[in-house]
Amino acid sequence: MRTELMRIGITGGSGFVGSYLLRRVAALGGKIRVLSRRAAGEFPPNVEHVEADLLRPDKSALRRFTRDIDVLVHCAGEIRRKDLMEALHVTGTSLLVEAARGSVAHWVQLSSVGAYGHRDDEVVTEKTAEAPSGPYETTKTASDHIVMTAALEGAFALSVLRPSAIIGADMPNQSVRELIRAVRRRSFFFIGPRGATRNYIHVEDVVQALILCAENSPATPEVFNLSNCCTIEDFVSWTCDAIGSPNSFPRIPVGMATLAAKCLSVLPGFPLTLARVRALTGRAVFDISKLKRERAYQHAKPISEAILELVRPEPGARA
Repeated sequence: MRTELMRIGITGGSGFVGSYLLRRVAALGGKIRVLSRRAAGEFPPNVEHVEADLLRPDKSALRRFTRDIDVLVHCAGEIRRKDLMEALHVTGTSLLVEAARGSVAHWVQLSSVGAYGHRDDEVVTEKTAEAPSGPYETTKTASDHIVMTAALEGAFALSVLRPSAIIGADMPNQSVRELIRAVRRRSFFFIGPRGATRNYIHVEDVVQALILCAENSPATPEVFNLSNCCTIEDFVSWTCDAIGSPNSFPRIPVGMATLAAKCLSVLPGFPLTLARVRALTGRAVFDISKLKRERAYQHAKPISEAILELVRPEPGARA
């Protein structure tokens, strides 16, 4: 079914991904119903709004939201407050699933490659074993299991999209900006041999993939990975090009970086932690061939272009 013929429900419609999705679907002519704790006046007049908070859900509001929806795209998520993750990702999803039974034809779940845990040096496919570790990753994976169980029981068709770190001008995730700041301030250094990978995906590509999933209802539940992998050397090179900076940085051995992180990371402002060393030396690649093959997905926003959105001068920076 084409997007303009769909009745699409979006949770998290005022969030980072959800707001991009809402604008794209509205531009395509789709009929949109959004579930949000924000007031209706904050959305376009042609968007039907159901005011509710998945942290304190009103079951009648959830039933109004899910009534006669072709596709429900579940984008609501919490990335900052650990104390809210269980309530939103697990309890909130469970209540939304109960409201959706018999009303929603196809559920599209925005998940995360964090479901696979930290991977140092391997190609990760949809068949890779799940091993979430942090509270965000663990509760998001639990949310996936809730909707997967419901789909297998016949509640609705299901597509689960698992993107890597999502970037864009309005992104709440600051780790990429921290990396760019280190390059800009000439405090960056490579760790270990060449070829470490960074797994990012632009928010516009995430939205594109969500729409492709929404337009193709699977006979059985499907999981799709999404990432646009690049080497750390390429990322730094593109950043230097964008800010007009020389691309020359030192490289230190992994052992030296690890020892420094273990001994000195307790010092205020010390730039290395064990997690950061792992992030700058990992070589995992998330295979997206299934999404390309089964949903005709292609990247539309190269990471080199995405970086241009993220290198605006910092407040107070000298020109």
